[in-house]
Order: sequence, then C-alpha cells, then structure tokens
Amino acid sequence: CGGILYGDHGSFSSPEYPGSYPNNTHCEWSIKAPRGRVVTITFAQISIDDPGDCQNNFLKLYDGPDTSSPPVGPYCGVVCNSREHLIK
Repeated sequence: CGGILYGDHGSFSSPEYPGSYPNNTHCEWSIKAPRGRVVTITFAQISIDDPGDCQNNFLKLYDGPDTSSPPVGPYCGVVCNSREHLIK
C-alpha cells in the first residue's frame, strides 16, 4: 500500500480499513501540493495497535519531501479526537 496523492484534497487509509490491517504492514504515502500551497492533514480517528511505546506499529509524518525531513509523531493507540497538522 502507499502511493502519491496530488490535488486539492484526498484521503488514504490502511489496507482492509475499516477492518484490522495485516501483520507487518508498511505503507508510505507522499502528499504533493503545488509550490506555495499549504498541506493540512486532519485525522478523524487513529487506531493503531501497539503495546504503548510506538516502536512497532505507528503513524509518523515528515514535514518535507522524505524521511530525512523533521518528523511529526509517531502516533499509536486509539485517538478519537481530531488531530490536525499543518505541513509547510
């Protein structure tokens, strides 16, 4: 799973959503916006099984073009409150 998202809006989800994702799932999504535009990411719900240390199962965002960019997160567990991040 994974890919590149372009355009003014979009969405992505884990494999088999709303069911459980398979063991050893690794997904990478790249979100691309036109130069000068701001990307805002909003999560309605995050539910990621992890024993609490966010080492094996997690969601991590990067504020830039690749994994050498500053990280935001990781997130794990169940979060039902909306999380919003502004990525410039």
